[in-house]
Parts: sequence; C-alpha cells; structure tokens
Amino acid sequence: MPADLKVMAVLGIPDIGSDRTINQIMKDLDVLQEGGVDGLLIENHGDSADVFLRDQDVNRFLYRTMERIRPLISEELLMGFCKLPPDRYADSFRMPRNFGLDFVWMDTLVDRIRARYTHQPVEVKPDIGEVLRYKSESGLKILSEIQPGNFYELLERRPVEESAAAAVQAGADSIIVVRYKGFDEGSLEMARAVVGQGYPVGVTGGINARNIATYEGKAEYAVLYSSLRKDGIPENPVDASRLKAVRSALGRQA
Repeated sequence: MPADLKVMAVLGIPDIGSDRTINQIMKDLDVLQEGGVDGLLIENHGDSADVFLRDQDVNRFLYRTMERIRPLISEELLMGFCKLPPDRYADSFRMPRNFGLDFVWMDTLVDRIRARYTHQPVEVKPDIGEVLRYKSESGLKILSEIQPGNFYELLERRPVEESAAAAVQAGADSIIVVRYKGFDEGSLEMARAVVGQGYPVGVTGGINARNIATYEGKAEYAVLYSSLRKDGIPENPVDASRLKAVRSALGRQA
C-alpha cells in the first residue's frame, strides 16, 4: 500500500509577463510552501495563439522567472517542470537540469493527443526515442500523465492498462492517472495492477478538499492546480484557506 499521499501543487508561469507577474508567482510560492505542500510542478501556460512563433520569448521569460524563484524553493520539496506544448523536449529537459529540479513532468509520453487549451489546434505525436535521449543526457526522471483527457482530446482510444504499460516501457519513472469528465474511478486500480506496488502512481484532475482523502492508500501523490486558487480559477492567486482545507482533509496540520 502506498505511503501517505503527497500533495503536489502546480505553480503556473504565464508565457509572457512582467516583474509584477513574477512578484505574484513569488507570493503564490510563499503560500504553497507555508501551507505545507510536498512538491511543486512548474509549468508555463502554453496557451498563446502564436506560441510557436515566439518560443524564444517564452523561454526568456521562463528563465527570468526561474532565476528569481529557484533560490526561494526549499530543497526538501520535490520539484518538477513541464514545458507546453508537451513536445518541446529540449526545453522540457534543459530547464529542470539547469535549475537543479528533480524531474520532467510530461502531459503525454505514449498517448496521441490534441491540445484543447491553445487558440490553435495542436496535435502532439510522442517521440519516445527523442525523450529517452534527453532523459539519458540529463539524468532526470520522468513523470508522465496517461490518457490526459482533461485539457486534451485523445486521438486514439485504448484501455488505460495499455497506456500504463506503454509509459513504463517507454521509460516513465512514474505515471499520473488523469481524472476528467466520464472518468472511470477504477482506472487508478487498473493502472496499479499493471505497474505493481512500489511503482509511484499519481492522480490529477479535479482533486480538491472534498475528494482527496479517497486517494490515500491508492496513489503516492495527488496533483492540484485550480482547486488551490481563489474561486477555483487557475489564473487567480493561491488561496491559503483552500490549501489548509486540503491538508485538513488528509488529517494534517500546515
């Protein structure tokens, strides 16, 4: 049976911003750390209509932000990074390696998907060979979502067990089962049956203070984003009372 469920919080970084934007991110970071999260998943928003035309500008702001916030992050936290769109493999591995993070968080490693969060349709065709090359060069671990149906359209349907097995075979050090509309709560158990006990499995998508306790003993960690933000809106600041409610639901003090 997995140990106590870890709370992993997403720290979002807009594709383009200002010093004011970075200052708000720093405030969010303070609230998350003071509130007792176990880890951070840092990602850019990746939702700009012309994101492909200005990747250099996106990366410039990401680096500028990371230079400000990285010294403030406790070394006791697990730290990962996700670059959107999720097929920007060079950036996905370069950023966490340069800033001493623990892992790369990938929205997909084995499932073909189309992004719903972009202004333009973006189809992602995983290139496992390229991912493994960057993984080998960087020494970083990979946390991969499987069948991410929340912000993506799945372009091929298959049993969740197949996606779990494929992700492990492709080199994922942990898989994240994604909850979304029509989600089968049995998917977590199905994935666990494939990877076995001892292999870290996470859950994300609509996790909040009302339901997080149901995943204790089933997953090693839960990833939360909008449920920790004011009024449940991802673009809003982190709400300390929401994080406190999550910790309370797990029987923990902040």
